[in-house]
Amino acid sequence: MTVSEKRYWIIILAYCGLLCVSLLLFLAEPDWRIGAVAWNALFQAFGPTVGTIILLLVALVQMARRNISVLNGVGGIMLIMAVSFVCLLLTVPIMMGV
Repeated sequence: MTVSEKRYWIIILAYCGLLCVSLLLFLAEPDWRIGAVAWNALFQAFGPTVGTIILLLVALVQMARRNISVLNGVGGIMLIMAVSFVCLLLTVPIMMGV
């Protein structure tokens, strides 16, 4: 694994960890409209979508420049998409009041 691939995976895992921590904070205090976790509502709504799109574009650029292998790029993309999907699956119904 090259240095670029190691940096890529550190960024991917850090982002997935941030999403998981944010999800746990949100689930601990789901009333996101008021209180100390009001800031979390923005991240819960836009983090899994906008952040994922940005990291997917970064992965595609890195693969096109041949800084990371296709296997590492696709693996990272799949991991980001899976974590983002789970976060959205658990938070959107709560935010929509379902």
